Amino acid sequence: MPWEKSFNRNDALTKAMMVFWRLGYNNTAIGDLVTETGASRYGLYDEFGDKEGLFLESLDQYLETIVRPRLGKLLLSTATRKDLKNYFQSLAATPNKAFRGQGCMMCMTAVSVARHNDAAALKVKQYMDLLHECFMRAISQERNIPKETASDQAHFLVGLVQGGAVLSQAGATGKVKAAYYEVGLTAIN
Repeated sequence: MPWEKSFNRNDALTKAMMVFWRLGYNNTAIGDLVTETGASRYGLYDEFGDKEGLFLESLDQYLETIVRPRLGKLLLSTATRKDLKNYFQSLAATPNKAFRGQGCMMCMTAVSVARHNDAAALKVKQYMDLLHECFMRAISQERNIPKETASDQAHFLVGLVQGGAVLSQAGATGKVKAAYYEVGLTAIN
């Protein structure tokens, strides 16, 4: 009788993402992933290759289930500065406990994994490129500003997001994060 997979791939991937997000790649053991996903070690290896493969797919899952929904209207070609402001307000309004105070999984990956792992570095770059593209489009939508200026401002906002993620990870209150983003947004007005 052939071996049958005893877990739902997408559910296991989401659960693995949460483990990596909470513990970080280096502090996550395969046993943690087995416990959380309910899949066997062999099932995970068969489906994802190895811990790194599961981690890289978890980064994709994070992008699709956390980042893109949060970007919302900023993904549209009609994104405006108001949408940009709403995005940053939503970041400030999200309680730290909603994401267990971890901040941004991509930010954590950039700091702890990407320096030593080219595949993870590429995932982080793709994430930052997505933010840059969305921010640049919203910045330039209502004003006729030089493309280079819009790009520079968008890069600044990508850094603003990452700084806010660090504040979240450090337990900053919504009020502190709101002030941080509000002051940061004055750089593009």
